[in-house]
Amino acid sequence: MPPYSYSTSCLSTIRDFPKYTMTSLMFGLIALPTAAFAAGHPSVNTNNYTVSSESDVTSIAQLYAGVGKFTRQPGPWCADAVSVWLQQAGKPPLANRMAESALAYGPHVASPQRNDLVVMATRRGQYGHVGLVVADLGDRIVMISGNWSHRVSETVVPKRAMTFVRT
Repeated sequence: MPPYSYSTSCLSTIRDFPKYTMTSLMFGLIALPTAAFAAGHPSVNTNNYTVSSESDVTSIAQLYAGVGKFTRQPGPWCADAVSVWLQQAGKPPLANRMAESALAYGPHVASPQRNDLVVMATRRGQYGHVGLVVADLGDRIVMISGNWSHRVSETVVPKRAMTFVRT
């Protein structure tokens, strides 16, 4: 069982999670809503997203759309957000708080699919940002990530200068 608690009572209000009980996770410093997912609850409808299972990392991330920094760590938090979502899906977190750590998570793939990690170049460096693939649009992808305009956001970005990692 993961080290965070589950509740079904307020799933529709996850965007307002600061007013709900928080639980520490990952390094004891990332705050999570206890309302994230119910154990044994295979399909949760909330905010126009359907979560078909806990292993759909991208659907979990979409529940956080619009939420600002929800970690208690200083500095960039895209890798922290991805680690939280991976753990909520029952997968191991990234090795550390750096976006570049996603490169070692699994095999690199040329054709991304939903739930793959995407590591991209930014002004901070070649591997400056990490998120999740929502959809492959050919020469572009739809990506969701934390710390995109200081919140969890979906965006369409060109595939150039990206590395895709299977989760």
